[in-house]
Amino acid sequence: MDQAVRILERLIQFKTVDNLDRNSDFETGAVYLLKVAHQMGLESRLELPVPNKPALVAKVAGRSEESLLLLAHLDVAPVDHPSQWKYPPFGGQLAGQAIWGRGAIDCKGLIVVWLTILQLLQDLQVPLRRSVVMMATTDEESGDGLGIRWLLDSTPEAEKVSCALNEGGGYPTQFGQRSFITCQVGEKGLIWLRACNDGSISFQSKRVHLPATIPTATHRLLETLLPFPLSYVCHGSMLAKLSLSWLQRCSPQKLDLESLFHQQVEISVDQNTVDPKLRILPSDDSNSTNLRHQLLQALKLENRPWQQIDQIPATVSSLNHPLYHQIESTVNSALPGFGLIPHVTSGYSDSQYLRQNGIPVFGFFPLPMGSPITNTHRLNEHLKVIDLRYALEILLEIVIGYCT
Repeated sequence: MDQAVRILERLIQFKTVDNLDRNSDFETGAVYLLKVAHQMGLESRLELPVPNKPALVAKVAGRSEESLLLLAHLDVAPVDHPSQWKYPPFGGQLAGQAIWGRGAIDCKGLIVVWLTILQLLQDLQVPLRRSVVMMATTDEESGDGLGIRWLLDSTPEAEKVSCALNEGGGYPTQFGQRSFITCQVGEKGLIWLRACNDGSISFQSKRVHLPATIPTATHRLLETLLPFPLSYVCHGSMLAKLSLSWLQRCSPQKLDLESLFHQQVEISVDQNTVDPKLRILPSDDSNSTNLRHQLLQALKLENRPWQQIDQIPATVSSLNHPLYHQIESTVNSALPGFGLIPHVTSGYSDSQYLRQNGIPVFGFFPLPMGSPITNTHRLNEHLKVIDLRYALEILLEIVIGYCT
């Protein structure tokens, strides 16, 4: 565990922020990761999907070339107001039994977990049926996904990937007296429109919602959280939201219930344009034409000139996949008293590009109740040493269980 802590401390010290340009440390950070992988005795190399932004590819071979991909990203979110941090945001300081700095949770902590798991698989000579591949890429925070898209198209390992583990889930929550941990199984899509504003539209940026068809993952969540027949009659209704809101009222970390049941709309207005951005649930992704019409009609913009700026498909992985079953089985055995709930998130990750290529992905970086998850992308991001061990032990059991 001491080795993992030291690696994370050093990794945080590389300023791998997309918008730093000349001062970014992507190359030196990636070279450091390669050095660590070589010291661990891992088959590894650097690829260059994006100029000056290498990606690490490492592998432990199994009897079959069919591979489980362990995905993470080296780039981190920008740091605002560094003087307000308790410890320097790129100091990687170990203090109070926690490692402090930007990227501790998102997503350098997960890089360290994946590297450590590969080392353990190799050193312990675990008899793997499937191979295990790790990729630490870049351009995730920007949403461009240039790193992972290039790796999927250009590396021989990607051709053999049958499914993947990534960030995006593993967050603990409580509903009533029961404890749960989330698994991200999908991400919402986007329809971004722009209409003309002749000056008559003056409302400030605000949020509205459109009705949605509830996806399979949310049905499963309701069946898990609400007793029958309440779970049956509640699907998609206000009663479901009220019931879940009441049940999670005492939880230190809460699910965004609005995102589970609605197509969320963000509206930005200036003197010349109105920009509605509709976040689409996977169950309604094929209905984009009707959704555009509903959105324009709801905002009374249907008679104004408009154009579509962007569209990103919603993505989702099947809950019947063996990897999801393995995650569920591991949660049941390693975390007594916890249940697993599938979750479709509003945020984007590189998982969307794998799912678009037909590769099932499950977001699961498990952290215990009370961990500083809400500090991700914010002031004083840090990861407790005990939480790093917690994630490592659970994810190692999942990888071994699925690949042997």
